[in-house]
Amino acid sequence: MNKLKKYLKEHDVGRNELFNEIKRLYPKESLTKAQISRIKNGQVTNYSIFTLIRICTALGVTPNDIVDYEDDKKI
Repeated sequence: MNKLKKYLKEHDVGRNELFNEIKRLYPKESLTKAQISRIKNGQVTNYSIFTLIRICTALGVTPNDIVDYEDDKKI
């Protein structure tokens, strides 16, 4: 389970609630419900910083709260 999905579950926030808040905050630059679902379910992991900012702003969190980080450069 990725951090975003875990956060949404722990805070009882559904996809529709997140979608509606993003749409309210960014009426001309919203995300679709399908985009939110794909990000939440880990099907999309490479999305724009603008998408991340919209999600974080809607949830009132920082990227550290909802994004997993994997260092692909192992020493």
